[in-house]
This record gives sequence, structure tokens and C-alpha cells, in this order.
Amino acid sequence: MKIGIVTDNTANLPKNFVEENDIGVVSLYIMKKGVYSRAVELSPAKYYNELRRLDYVPSTSQPSPLDFERMYIEKLKKYDAIVSVHISGKLSGTVDTANMAARAVGGRIIVVDSKLTSWGLGFLVMELTNLIKNRADLDTVVNFAASFEPTVTTYFTVNDLDHLYKGGRIGKARTLMGKIANIRPILRLKNGEILPAGTARGKEKLLTTLVKRSLSRLTSENIKRVAVVHTEDVKSAGKLKEMLRPYVNDNGARLFVDTCDVIIGTHLGPGAVGIIVQWG
Repeated sequence: MKIGIVTDNTANLPKNFVEENDIGVVSLYIMKKGVYSRAVELSPAKYYNELRRLDYVPSTSQPSPLDFERMYIEKLKKYDAIVSVHISGKLSGTVDTANMAARAVGGRIIVVDSKLTSWGLGFLVMELTNLIKNRADLDTVVNFAASFEPTVTTYFTVNDLDHLYKGGRIGKARTLMGKIANIRPILRLKNGEILPAGTARGKEKLLTTLVKRSLSRLTSENIKRVAVVHTEDVKSAGKLKEMLRPYVNDNGARLFVDTCDVIIGTHLGPGAVGIIVQWG
């Protein structure tokens, strides 16, 4: 059986990987003053620079059912089954729309809520690609996708919590707490939901705490991949990479820095930085 993969742009996957492995990528949307743009068509660097100057937070939207239907119809011409893995359903309605489209199209399309996003979702797609290359059957691929989330830890910090609050991703009380005494929040993605994971005052303390939290499983598990993601805070991302390097290099794991996808970055705001670790 030939199995194809579909995901969305929040997975942060590089274009060459997508093309080489024939990954279907459905784009979410960003709306500014009533005008919708496909996220995949925006330059992250230009977008984040613009975001700093805006006096409002742009809104984001999941792909339309028609976007998914077109993708599924095209992929089913080449594959016997499609595994469609997407951004956490607690962060976006993308999974719901994918399920709606799958029912409309018919055929063997299995939609999975990854409970992840950014490179956590990207790591999942990479693993599924390897499984399929090694001739895993459909049940194995689907079960792997559905149970992958606990193997990833995602910790991050933002300049302020306003973007997350205005985007409906956290409550107002947490927004107010983040403004007290110039304390920066540390957040995590757990079981598909953004949760508080502590605070830190001062940049050095913040980055040190972020690394410590991200490596909390190091005594019992091995690191497989680490992505340092940012929304145009190249300096902090570079520091985090150097702080992580001794732990990662000793393990033979892959460590890299990447700019966060614009959908996720819209809700984090400019100057955010995070660490995503795959364990295994």
C-alpha cells in the first residue's frame, strides 16, 4: 500500500524536504484589515518586522474545507491512503476542517490531531516519512502519529502575553501576571495546550531557565533532535543554541535554529524564542 502524508504550514518543514518526500502542505491564513493571505506566501522576516509596527494583532484562520479537498483529491491519485497530521486542535480548527474535507472526499484518509505544532509537528512528519520508506503498514503509521506527542517537549518565552491573549490562546489573568515587575513568562505546550511553566527576571536567567526546563528529561532519556525557534530574535536563539550544544553534541543529536512559522509567530509576537526537543 502506498501511503501519502499531508500536514500544514505550521510544521515549519523546509521546502526541499517537502518536495523530496512529496509531503502535501495545506496553508493556514492570516488576515490583516479584512484581507486574507496564505501563510506560505509570506516572508517570515518581513512579516515579523511589520508585526512590530502594527497597532493590532492580525487574526489567523484554518484552511478552508476546499483547500483540504483539493489536496486530498490530488494525493489520492498517487496514494492508496493519506495520513493527515496537523496542528493541535486546542490551538486551531485545522483538524476539524480536515475531518470535514476527508468525509466529503471519501477514500482512505485518516486525520490525526498531533497535539503539537511548529517543529514538534515537523519532527512527527519526518518520523512518518521514515516509517513509510521502511514499508510500515497504515495502522502502524497512524498509531505512531497518534501517540507521538509525549516524545516532544516544547518550552518557549514571549516578550509579552498580549498576542497570546488577543488571539484567544490564554486567559486575561495570565496576561496581567506577565506584566508584573518586568518578569518574562515561560510557557510550554503540553497535550496540545499552552500552559504556564514558570517565570524569570532578566535575559540571562530567562535563557538559562528555558534550557534547564527543556532538558529536564535528560537524566532518563536521550535527545534525538532539537530545534531552537524564534520570531526574529536571532541573538537569543543563537545563545540558546550555544547553551544547548554540549548536551546535544554529546548525544549525537541534531541541533538547529529556525524562524518560527508566521501563524504561530502571530500569536507569540515578535521577540519570542523557544526550544523544541524530540526524545527517543
